[in-house]
Amino acid sequence: PRSYAGDTELCVRVAENSSRASSVESEWSQGISAQKYHGQKLLSGQGRYLELKTPKSSSSEFNCVYQLGVDVAYGKGRFSRTAVLTFVPHHILVNASNYDLEYTQVGCEETWTNQVVHSGQKQSFLYWPRGDKERIMKVRFADDGASAPWSSEFRIDCPGEFWVKVRRPKSDDIIMRLILRV
Repeated sequence: PRSYAGDTELCVRVAENSSRASSVESEWSQGISAQKYHGQKLLSGQGRYLELKTPKSSSSEFNCVYQLGVDVAYGKGRFSRTAVLTFVPHHILVNASNYDLEYTQVGCEETWTNQVVHSGQKQSFLYWPRGDKERIMKVRFADDGASAPWSSEFRIDCPGEFWVKVRRPKSDDIIMRLILRV
């Protein structure tokens, strides 16, 4: 094998795995250096992430934003000089409550629906449907239907613990504890 001492950067983009003729693809990312970030969580801690935007199209006046974390490590044994990049979701929603929860981005309540994380399950959260809106979420009880009110707003990019009020039609409101980790 040849030895290469220089630093190589690569660029990535995401594409929707679809059989439709007009597949959604993001723009190319900034360059990622495998050597510079060896052994670190690249762009996935302390509010850093790899952000990929879809271009605006004739079918949509808005672009969505994908957020990915990247882990860079070197292989073992005879592959010890090979950089291995692992792309992971920047956000994973874990529902430790006894309720199925529907979630949405603030400002997209009417258009981005049926995003459900079931009780006791976790859901990878890969993109924000509106790149022009703030990255803030709301939840509601999925079993209460589309007319159920949404919770108060919360951010998922700031680690910590906080409480959110979730309203229930014809029942008492519930205060849910949210724990955010990076």
